[in-house]
Amino acid sequence: MLALTALLLLSCGKSSTPAPATSVTDVIANGVEAEIGDSAERHALLELTRDMDLEIAEFTQRSISLLDELTALDANREATRSDFDKLVERLASDRRETMTRIAKIRIKMREKMSAKQWQAVHAKLNKKG
Repeated sequence: MLALTALLLLSCGKSSTPAPATSVTDVIANGVEAEIGDSAERHALLELTRDMDLEIAEFTQRSISLLDELTALDANREATRSDFDKLVERLASDRRETMTRIAKIRIKMREKMSAKQWQAVHAKLNKKG
């Protein structure tokens, strides 16, 4: 059952639904553009936003690869519960590590902004969805 659940969850990430018109990192970048007056600070923050976007894109690609592995494993009648558990744990571990790296990027961003700027950017995120 765990394997089937994992397969369903992973397959959602591989669907053909269109990407949102504006990503979270686009909203953050737009907020930085609007709220940060100093060009050097704005540039540094936009670089961090790109780093965040890259983390998300790389995680997505790794997840698709793991989905392909899971699909192949599911087709193998000799696959064991342990085989599925190991694959699902790899995905979960990668997700945790990616979220940790994204959190570190956000902390760096927060350190470069005033409280007012940080809140203004987050207000834009809250309006997004």
